Amino acid sequence: RINIDSISDELLEELNEVFPELIVYVNGQAQFFIRYINHNGEILYKYVATNGDNVIDPITSGLIETPTVEASEDTQWEFKQWSNLPTNIQKPQNIIALYTEIYRVRFIDGNDKVIYEEWVEENNSATDPVLAGYAGAPVKTSDSQYTYAWIGWDVEFNNITAPLDIYAVFNQILRQYTVHFKN
Repeated sequence: RINIDSISDELLEELNEVFPELIVYVNGQAQFFIRYINHNGEILYKYVATNGDNVIDPITSGLIETPTVEASEDTQWEFKQWSNLPTNIQKPQNIIALYTEIYRVRFIDGNDKVIYEEWVEENNSATDPVLAGYAGAPVKTSDSQYTYAWIGWDVEFNNITAPLDIYAVFNQILRQYTVHFKN
């Protein structure tokens, strides 16, 4: 513990970071630094709280915009919540922005054509586009030896944990020809 008459925010933050167990009393009130941190370590907002306070939500209080993460070609992130918003503050707090990951799922036919694409939240299921009526049965162009009949998809898609390309699976059906010999 340390008792002092006044302290700068910068020094309090440094003390809280270097000595997290040290309690700094300013004019008889314990003070702690509260930091809101994005996924990459960027500090989004910070302030000094007094012992026993409830932390504020800087988004709902209008102090900051909802944090974001730049989307990639096949993954998006949507702010979900803060890691914790404690009541009755008793120590310095780092509050982390948590995101829901949303992945691109593509269904691809036998000709490598995307027949349906959707964005699915992590750990949720993708929608079978044929069963849902969003797309017709996938096709694969016949060749001189075979025709193809769609029988399903190459992987399960009921617990999406990463971007996923799902390929149609086909039965090969030997083509039959009638040959006529003419004299």
